[in-house]
Formats: sequence, structure tokens, C-alpha cells
Amino acid sequence: MYLRGTSGIKNPVDFDGNEINVGDELTFDYLDPFFEKDEMSGYIDKPMYKVKMHASGDGMFADGINQKLYLHDFRFEFCKIIKTI
Repeated sequence: MYLRGTSGIKNPVDFDGNEINVGDELTFDYLDPFFEKDEMSGYIDKPMYKVKMHASGDGMFADGINQKLYLHDFRFEFCKIIKTI
């Protein structure tokens, strides 16, 4: 089972320490255990996720831009911001 929740992290940051906001586009999760480095090479510097506010209002999450993906806020620190609003 894969639960789509939020940890409620206040002021989450990306891999470089930049604060993440709603609407930001993030790279692929660099430490995703399901992909090998060779498989990730085509995704590394492309926007994969768009940050949104969770329906509970308690924090953020990110949905896949072109794929059916979900990223919890505690994984934001393993991504980089590609585009910010």
C-alpha cells in the first residue's frame, strides 16, 4: 500500500538547501531506490514533479508532471528545484 500523505514539514528545502514553495517544479528523486543510475540519466535535469499543497492543509507534496508519480515532502531534500514561480 502506498499512502499519499504529507509529513507537514515546515519550510522544506531541496538538495541545495533552497526553500521549496507551492508551484515549484522538481527534478527526479536522486535517491529513489527503484531506479538504477543508468536509468535515471535521462531524467536527472528535467522537471518531474510539481509541488502542491496537500488537501489537509498540513503540508506539501508533489505530483508527477508527465507521469503518474507522487512525492512525499520528506523526499524533497533529494530533488533539486528546476523551475520556481
